[in-house]
Amino acid sequence: MALPGPEPKDGKIGRTPNAEWIEVINEPNLNTPDLPDGEWSEATLEWWNAVRSLPHTVIWADADWIFAFDTARLKERFYDGDFTAAITMEMRRREDLMGTTVEARRKLRIRYINAVVSDDEIHEVFTADVESRRKRLLEE
Repeated sequence: MALPGPEPKDGKIGRTPNAEWIEVINEPNLNTPDLPDGEWSEATLEWWNAVRSLPHTVIWADADWIFAFDTARLKERFYDGDFTAAITMEMRRREDLMGTTVEARRKLRIRYINAVVSDDEIHEVFTADVESRRKRLLEE
C-alpha cells in the first residue's frame, strides 16, 4: 500500500495549474505616484497614465513602482528612436511582469472582479440622486 503524500498547501500562488487567483476590484487606482521630474515624451506620459490606473496597482509595493519607473525610462529610450532588440525584449518582459495586458494578467493569475454592492448602498445612492435632482428642479 502506498504511503500518503504531504498535506495540500492552502493558497498556492504562482503559475501552477491549481494556484489561486488574485482578485482585484475593477476600479481604476487613483492613488498613484507621478513620474519623476524630467523630460518625458507624450507617448511615455500616455503609457504611464494607462499603467498607473490599472486596478491591480493597488497591491503594488514601493519596489513595484520603482520597477515601473525604470520601465518608463526604457519606454522613453524606445520612443526616442533606440529600437534595439535588447530594449524591445526588455520592455515586453517588464510589461508582462507588470500585468499591462489581459494575457499578462492571466499568466499572473490576476482577475478583475466587480465590486459587490449591498441593497442598502444602492438605496442610499438612488435616494441621494433623487434628492439632488429634486433640489435642482426646485431651484429652476
